[in-house]
Amino acid sequence: MKKILIIDEIKDNVILIKTILEELKSDYLVLTTQSGLEGLKRARDDKPDVILMNSVMSEKDGYKVCKKIKDGDSTQHTAGIILIAENLNSDSRIKGFHNGVDAFLSKPINPEELIAQIDVILRNKETIDKLRFERNVLDEIVRKKDDELKISEEILSQIVCSNPVATFAINNEHRIIYWNRACENLTGLSIEEMYQTHDQWRGFYKKQRPVLADIVLGDFIEKEIKNCYHKKYQESSTVENAFEAEDFFPHLGKNGKWLKFTAAPLKDRHGKLLGAIETIMDITEHKQTVQIQKTLYNISNALNTTENMYKFYDRIREFLGDVIDTTNFYVALYDQETDTISLPFDVNEKDHFESFPAGKSLTKYVITTAKPLFVTDNAVGELAKKGIIDKIGAPSEIWLGVPLKIENHVIGIIAVQGYDDPHLYSEKDIEILTFVSEEIAVVIKRKQAEEQIMKELKENKILLREIHHRVNNNLQVISGLLQLQAVEIHTKEDALSGFAASQDRIQAMAKAYGLLLGSKYLSEVSVSNYIESLAEQLKHNYDIHNKVNISYSMDEVTIGIEILDRLGLILNEIITNSIKYAFDRRDSGNVYIDLKEMEEHIEIKISDDGIGIPKEIDIKNPESLGLSIVEMLMTQLHGTYSWNVRNGTSIILRIPKKINYSK
Repeated sequence: MKKILIIDEIKDNVILIKTILEELKSDYLVLTTQSGLEGLKRARDDKPDVILMNSVMSEKDGYKVCKKIKDGDSTQHTAGIILIAENLNSDSRIKGFHNGVDAFLSKPINPEELIAQIDVILRNKETIDKLRFERNVLDEIVRKKDDELKISEEILSQIVCSNPVATFAINNEHRIIYWNRACENLTGLSIEEMYQTHDQWRGFYKKQRPVLADIVLGDFIEKEIKNCYHKKYQESSTVENAFEAEDFFPHLGKNGKWLKFTAAPLKDRHGKLLGAIETIMDITEHKQTVQIQKTLYNISNALNTTENMYKFYDRIREFLGDVIDTTNFYVALYDQETDTISLPFDVNEKDHFESFPAGKSLTKYVITTAKPLFVTDNAVGELAKKGIIDKIGAPSEIWLGVPLKIENHVIGIIAVQGYDDPHLYSEKDIEILTFVSEEIAVVIKRKQAEEQIMKELKENKILLREIHHRVNNNLQVISGLLQLQAVEIHTKEDALSGFAASQDRIQAMAKAYGLLLGSKYLSEVSVSNYIESLAEQLKHNYDIHNKVNISYSMDEVTIGIEILDRLGLILNEIITNSIKYAFDRRDSGNVYIDLKEMEEHIEIKISDDGIGIPKEIDIKNPESLGLSIVEMLMTQLHGTYSWNVRNGTSIILRIPKKINYSK
């Protein structure tokens, strides 16, 4: 179990980080302290693998604590991460490196970034600890053999040969005396072949050993390394001075290699120099891990420094370019409802798509399988023959796509491709792209959420301004209705009846806005919900004997508030008339309300099986206030209506779903 020590004077910070680690990583043993001095003692006693420390503490700040830990014999190999509240500038970074800081994390702490950073450091530490252990084992073996009269060539050959690190020994004349299998793997030559490689050395085979810098570093390791050895060994006539050096060599392997060289003096028990033990270690994976860690940090940091998603994707491409070729790179997002692939970012030498049907594309294949795909042009052809995919765009020699996942849900992919070199990528690049894609997916999702929030805030601000405008207009409407109602008042009973009718009209409008505030988008309201709510309220108000039954048959339709507030007044008048007057001198009756959605209209039919409209009322030229309101508001809504007075009364309203008031 890995030990993680947290050092921070602020108790809440300690609790927060400890909670994050324990929830996301059950295999961590989390230790805590609240002072730099106590942290140093805890580090010496418990030997943690990683220490997280605040950059600012009263007794000893994080930098000083890290320096003390790195200087300690028992804690010098412990990884240190500084938690920093301010922006990480060059001065802070340089100060950290001088004090042995391995990595920085900005506050507030991002849980995914914290776990990723610790995982990377632990992997690096395991690799380095393994190399250190192997070196210590080798040193211990050499020390033990120094107690013998002389190190025999046979024993040393067995020791060196079994070492997984490319290891060889030279004598005082800088000539090879041992060469293990790892050296054979690195150079491609056995020791016998090595002696016979160049014509000028054939005469030395089994007679005189070739010079190290000319043979080991001949044609297979480049001139720069060769010069490195020459420089080190020509500084002295002996190999007594130990040294370490590392560099990148682009011509080794498919994609180049990082190599680290070490040399340690080999002496007998009397201190006499016999030669040197040399190693060449392939540290490419370690360097890649460090670079990935840097890339991951840069991508996370880009979230707070990039204005929009396109620039963010461009920076992702730039950062990824440090670890793999991103000449042809795209980000694809999947819309499940439309089964469409959109490309918010696409840099390509031959093709450019903004979107395309997902179909059987390579992109959709990765999204469906939720697994990385690494294919050559021939493999793509085989998949196409089997009907698994369809080819889209210019064919590429090699293609690599990795899913972007959020909680096991694939939101899209990132992909790279090459049109000329079928060896541009390797299986190792799948690991790199997969590792980085996890952070990219989180950042993309977070960035999209932020942009969506800003978009909705902007829309809601506009909608609220519109609602304010409409409320003012509706107050004018209410004022006008009250004036019309006042004309109808001649007696006390007229006043009471008019007051109740005005209340109903105001409530009908208020109900529309109440439903609007509860709607999902603050722009449209469910017509069926509104009609049922309004009708039941009117039944409660006027059907005191509970003799009216209201039945509904309604499609699910939404319309804007600018239509619904006036439609509500119309429905209020019609439904109120049915409940109050259609069943006069009857014990029961039925009201039927139907709502249908047409292509560009909605149709509302309100009917009853009551006594019908009295003959003295001319429905085409209404004189009553209620029917006049219906006539006036239907004109405003650009709607039409028709009456049927057979077997009761029914009215059919046809209203556009959207109104263009400019016409």
